Amino acid sequence: MRHEGEKTPVGTIVLERLAFDHKFFPVVERVVKTPEGTKREPQLLWDRRGKRFAIAVAIDAHGDYILVEEPKYGQMIRMVSAPTGAIRAGESPLEAAKRELLEETGYVAAHWEESRYHSLVDFADKCDGGEHCIYYAVDAVRQGEPKYSDQKVIIASKDKLIRHLIPTGIVPAISIAALLLPR
Repeated sequence: MRHEGEKTPVGTIVLERLAFDHKFFPVVERVVKTPEGTKREPQLLWDRRGKRFAIAVAIDAHGDYILVEEPKYGQMIRMVSAPTGAIRAGESPLEAAKRELLEETGYVAAHWEESRYHSLVDFADKCDGGEHCIYYAVDAVRQGEPKYSDQKVIIASKDKLIRHLIPTGIVPAISIAALLLPR
């Protein structure tokens, strides 16, 4: 949580309280006064400060993306995304990206590079924190199977991604950004 009285370029926090306490989904209620003096309506925000995630944008030898299709229980549908997951204690963002790629797709890559974009934040208006670090895996090869039986590997060209997958609404915005930003 942040503190009442904290000033930022968008305003001053006049109320900050824990509305729902859960280790995976703490929610805070925040009221902000704008620099112009307007008191905003209370907002409920997912407090993800201090939580970091790694996104593995993996490309095979043919230039196709290695994606994972899996159930997303918030939306109650199967979605297609770049392998993404939390960075564990003692793990670097790159180690997390490599682990997520292997766990979610069974693929590995010898060559990795960090995105020139330091990090992305998803749900910018409804959460505080939750930075996503993007890494690119080049010439990814299949080494095994996804960790969970409900995960399915999807191989997609950039054209298939743009013309067929993104328009369906099954690709989360954070994955779209990671997949389509230039390296």
